[in-house]
Amino acid sequence: MPSRLKWARLAALALAGAVALFAAGCGSGGSSSTSTAAPGPSTTIHVPADAPTVQAAVDQSKPGDMVLIAKGIYREAVMVRTPRLTIRGEDRNNVIFDGDFTLSDGIVVATDGVSVENLTLRNYLNNGLIFNGILTPDGTADPAQKPIDGWRGRYLTAINNGLYGVYAFSSQNGVFEHVYASGSGDSGIYIGQCQPCNAVVTDSAAVSNTIGYEGTNSGGNVVLVRSVYNRNRIGIAINSSHMERAVASSDVVVAGNTVNDNDNPVTPEGDGAFGFGIAIGGAEHVTISKNRVRGNRGVGIVITEQETFLPANNRVTENVLSDNGIDLGLFPTRMSTLPAGANCFADNRFTSSFPTAIEAAAPCGSGDGPAITTRPRIAPQPPGVTMNEIPHPPRQRSMPGAGTQPPSPAVGLPPTIDLARIGVPK
Repeated sequence: MPSRLKWARLAALALAGAVALFAAGCGSGGSSSTSTAAPGPSTTIHVPADAPTVQAAVDQSKPGDMVLIAKGIYREAVMVRTPRLTIRGEDRNNVIFDGDFTLSDGIVVATDGVSVENLTLRNYLNNGLIFNGILTPDGTADPAQKPIDGWRGRYLTAINNGLYGVYAFSSQNGVFEHVYASGSGDSGIYIGQCQPCNAVVTDSAAVSNTIGYEGTNSGGNVVLVRSVYNRNRIGIAINSSHMERAVASSDVVVAGNTVNDNDNPVTPEGDGAFGFGIAIGGAEHVTISKNRVRGNRGVGIVITEQETFLPANNRVTENVLSDNGIDLGLFPTRMSTLPAGANCFADNRFTSSFPTAIEAAAPCGSGDGPAITTRPRIAPQPPGVTMNEIPHPPRQRSMPGAGTQPPSPAVGLPPTIDLARIGVPK
């Protein structure tokens, strides 16, 4: 997994704290997450009709209000400290936040219950959108800060951002839905440092990123469903790391997704593996089920270690795999031995595995299997490209009724997913 990029991410979080502090000094006093005022009637603040910039609109907003943004290009870095605010573009494809490869983050949210909807974020040095639970109301970064409670990103397009397209860090009770992320230098969609997270990613696509979806130290009811992770270097990575709190990643479900052709060199280069569809690195209690995984040059689905974390109690069942270098894998990548554990494989449709006959070597329901002491040869990753070399995606579907729907603060989340109704994608 891309350790160099993870260190860059931690530096970016500290920088986001500095951005927040600057916004706190320059703004007109948006509310913090500690506000206890009773909700009143909501107001819609139109940009640019009522406020000349998005930041100005956010700064004059009250909890429960909506900032509704007209078509245009907004070269802004916006800091949000008003709880239960809805920030919505009138047109997903034509309300564009553009960092011009000079601004750090597009929208930074440091409070509870905020929804960001129906717009495009592109060309930021770090992140398109970040829900950042380590920022205090005065804008300083404090890892011990109470996590954000309630977040939503939907009908968002994140293009060619230096680290992450959309990013929920130290944030709980939220959803990413109808997101399209491409050209991200770490991952298109990210959820990390939360326990429990209570988070859902659904009906989204991550294409042509270093990693499509990454979850580091994210655990406690994380569900990835009905989405597409194609043509990245790695499709989905669920891992544990000492670089973030809330270790380890656990209690994650990946079901009903399409994970194809994740061996694309026309992507930003990382420090990690290449050609992996779904990779579990040192995580626990992860269920990978009913996904279609095809055309990944390295391994379709692999369970391995990460740093000093060993995988345990992970289940890979009822997936359909084809045309991968190896369809299913359970093997060490850095250590010489992967100790026996209750990682199991059952009822998958596949033609190749390591070790051979993996469902007999690591069956479900029969306890520990043998220790794995060997690993296959995986081709090294090829050089990548810079983020601004990656073509923009086609136009994406806008949010229905964006200009007429009332505010939609991020409360009562995440939605309940009926996993019994999830099937393998066509």
